[in-house]
Amino acid sequence: MISAIALFASCAQIGTVSGGDTDVNAPSPLKSTPENASTNFSGNEISITFDEYFKLVSPAQKIVMIPPHATINISVRKKTLTLSWEDTLNTNTTYSIYLNGAVADITEGNDSIYQYVFSTGNELDSISYTSFIADARTGDATQDVTLICYDSEGRLVSLGKTHSFGEVSVRYLKPGTYSFIAVEDINNNLEIDNGESVGFPDYRNLSLDSSMTDSTLIRMFKPKAAPRLRSAKFISPASVFVGATETLESSTIFIDGNEIKDNLIQLLERDSVQLFPESITSGHHELVVKSDLFTDTINFRVPRSIDSTIRISSLNNAAGIAPSEEVSYKASDRILKIQKDSIHLFNVSDSISISDFEVRYEYDRLYIKFDRDQIRDVKVTFGKDAVTCSTGTSKPWVNDIVLNELRSYGQLMLDHSAYQEPIILELFRGGQLIRAIKVENVKELTTVSELPPGDYTINVIVDRNKNGRWDTGDLEQFVQPEEIDRYSEAITVRANWDLEVPLEPRVE
Repeated sequence: MISAIALFASCAQIGTVSGGDTDVNAPSPLKSTPENASTNFSGNEISITFDEYFKLVSPAQKIVMIPPHATINISVRKKTLTLSWEDTLNTNTTYSIYLNGAVADITEGNDSIYQYVFSTGNELDSISYTSFIADARTGDATQDVTLICYDSEGRLVSLGKTHSFGEVSVRYLKPGTYSFIAVEDINNNLEIDNGESVGFPDYRNLSLDSSMTDSTLIRMFKPKAAPRLRSAKFISPASVFVGATETLESSTIFIDGNEIKDNLIQLLERDSVQLFPESITSGHHELVVKSDLFTDTINFRVPRSIDSTIRISSLNNAAGIAPSEEVSYKASDRILKIQKDSIHLFNVSDSISISDFEVRYEYDRLYIKFDRDQIRDVKVTFGKDAVTCSTGTSKPWVNDIVLNELRSYGQLMLDHSAYQEPIILELFRGGQLIRAIKVENVKELTTVSELPPGDYTINVIVDRNKNGRWDTGDLEQFVQPEEIDRYSEAITVRANWDLEVPLEPRVE
């Protein structure tokens, strides 16, 4: 847990948190005595009456006076909350009392952040700071995020909560220098807990002598956690999937103290592998990963009853295989041998056998290569024992494939010469990531070919550290997440068409 107060130093506004299906609103203040935003305040008590009965949630932690010049006593009678204190407040000072998720409705538990403000002088501090907060990866506006404001000495002086469209304001500030941090703050403790998203402006400190609306987004991100194993799962009949939060390349992996040989480790993605141990029994097993980045241990279980059937499945899109795409299959276990005589290919249009083809395999993957000129529909037949794996042989299986012509696809030529640093191009179709392309020389066009017709959108990630992936931010080092330019206007790709698209960096 990292104390937010120790890192930065704002003001608050009412925000509503949705709860259940029926009652979605938090208790709302009807009146307060003295009235909110009073001046020349000289008492030691305020009362707030809400529009419904309520319950208090951790009031000692979630009812906060800023500046913290008094210890608050709390009492409830029916729908009225009374706050009082015995301490003497400073003269000519603006005070805020925050109900930071402390007041919730009885049935659904909906809560809110509410600010009661008063001044012991003739006027209230009147400066406000408004910003907009969005998710750094998706660009979506964030809700239920708390923006905390600190003064130049690191003291919390105000806070606010995002409304729709990610807008947030902190108010009742006096002229001075402030810093800001946005916190997901799931448990309303005004601290940054493990797993909570954070964000901050591009500047450490901001001098305010009048109200300001900041045009630069605060981008929320999950701080990078210590590398660890995410999962280990047995896959029938004899392999193990392993996922991690960090790369598993060049890792040494052990199961029950026995090192898995490199030729039995298939890298699926940089952070996931499939293991094909030479033997594995039912029961619980310990898996250990050791690398230069981390060492971690995780357990997995092998059931007593295992389906040892060797199955073959297609890895190609049912809508058709692109000209540059291999005809590929996956076996349910590591392949040891292929009986080519048991694999038959037929040209569906004339029912003639295709006898001239090659077969190769790696781990559990099988690839078939043949002359595809003038051939569109092929029936692939795997006979009995066509594939021999570590735990058995395959059963007969038939697969129909479609070989698409190049003219059935479109092509994009992306001009990103306006960028100055290496980038990563992400192409989306229907909200799904279709391609991710690392570009080091941004001054040359990137050609993306064999795209099925349809509407696409593009993200451009500015790859500051040139590692080929998007990197999150670092609060302690004051490093922002890598920037993403989102080109949300749809690009229509048509069959047998080339389209050049200019990509201009976002200017704020």
